[in-house]
Amino acid sequence: MPFLVITEINGDTLDTSTAKFLQQPYEFAVGTVIELPAAEMRVGRTAENDLVLPCSSISRTHFRIFPEDGRYIFEHLGGRQFPIYNGQMVYSGALRREMQDGDTFREGGVCFRYLGSAPNS
Repeated sequence: MPFLVITEINGDTLDTSTAKFLQQPYEFAVGTVIELPAAEMRVGRTAENDLVLPCSSISRTHFRIFPEDGRYIFEHLGGRQFPIYNGQMVYSGALRREMQDGDTFREGGVCFRYLGSAPNS
């Protein structure tokens, strides 16, 4: 299974007790490893998301990651801030990318790295 690792957190952090992954609390901190589910995962700052990021710079529903034909796809869903994907700011509307091992992206004040397999495996 692939993973996301939180590599950086900048900006205003909200109440970290609201941090949830698939309705379960998790540690919202640099270095946290999140195993991607086999189904779509929606990410944002509100409780209806699969991954809740307690950060004011994240939109209510900011992006999603989902499997498609054996690969994982990242899709930015809009918001006030433009995503930075592998160091390139994306100025257009929705961004949709096939994720590759080692890809990095910043959404709001949170940076992630995509790992195609478990860390240190």
